[in-house]
Amino acid sequence: MADPIRRCFLRPSTSALLGALTVGSSLLAPTGLHAEPAPAPAPEPAKPAPAKTAPPTVKLIKPGDEPRFTYRLTPKPSDTLQIEMSMVMTQSMAMGEQKTPSMTSPQITMPIRANVTDVAADGRITFKYTYLAPKIDLTNDPLGAGAQMKQSIDGLAGSTGVVVATPRGFIESAEFNLSGNDPMLAQMVDSLQQAMRQMSTPFPEEPIGKGGVWEVTIQSQLSGLDTTTVYTLTADAVTADQIDATVAIRQTAPAQDFKDPAAPPGMKLVSFLNEGAGPVVLRRDRVLPLRSRMVSNARIEFIVPMPDGNQTLVQNMQMTVTMNDVPAEAPAPTPEQPAPPAAPATPAVPAEQPK
Repeated sequence: MADPIRRCFLRPSTSALLGALTVGSSLLAPTGLHAEPAPAPAPEPAKPAPAKTAPPTVKLIKPGDEPRFTYRLTPKPSDTLQIEMSMVMTQSMAMGEQKTPSMTSPQITMPIRANVTDVAADGRITFKYTYLAPKIDLTNDPLGAGAQMKQSIDGLAGSTGVVVATPRGFIESAEFNLSGNDPMLAQMVDSLQQAMRQMSTPFPEEPIGKGGVWEVTIQSQLSGLDTTTVYTLTADAVTADQIDATVAIRQTAPAQDFKDPAAPPGMKLVSFLNEGAGPVVLRRDRVLPLRSRMVSNARIEFIVPMPDGNQTLVQNMQMTVTMNDVPAEAPAPTPEQPAPPAAPATPAVPAEQPK
């Protein structure tokens, strides 16, 4: 199989980027930001994010049983939360009669801390999030790319973002600062952020109860591909403060040119289908989900120009992303200010048991 094709599709950053095309919306993501629908246009996403995403549409399908609750985010200023997001991907591909065996990438775990800095009178929330020191499991490294991945993700530590969100969970503005200049790092940041976007969602305007269903539709462009994502949330349990939901995601992309810089010139997408599902636990007093787990499967087919004629390339990927609440780490002390005590420990709950 041609080396440029292998580099394009088996390198961790691009593969994760494509696998993370299960698009939702998240307060964590300065890529694909969603302003709450309004006459004025939404602000552009903060650099370095390459994704371009229009405001989503949120539709209530079924209100659910009584009692019903109108959900709005209500964190308190100075709230500090921390989550760990882990991502692992298994992929295989075939071009003509040549096939690669199924391979699983090293698991990446990203600790992320969010500090609420302001809650305005109208409920708008400003918070800062920080990527802490990431971890990568090098015991599973079939392509020998773990060292390169580790070097890139280590550069994430200290990167920060400032986000303004509406009470319904729409992002109004964001600023993001990378701690390094590694192009692969910037691409991986986008990939991780896109994966995080499936962990949360804007709430419907109307009240919701147990059995309620709402749908979010997003038209977006990522890595040069125009995509449509529809994800449907079903409320399995609802209280005044918490929703335990099941999320089903379906993303498609029409046939189009594939404009990834690492791809051979003239490469075209034939079909793209990515479907996934999993549990998520949302609380009104948190800017981050309490916990979540999403498993998605993608099949992507391309036409690749080759010297001896066009070839069909098929890539299959499965991505598993989990998010868990963990005790917040205290910030590093400064000469003028000792480190504050760590926040009380919150028992970590396996993502597979969301309730």
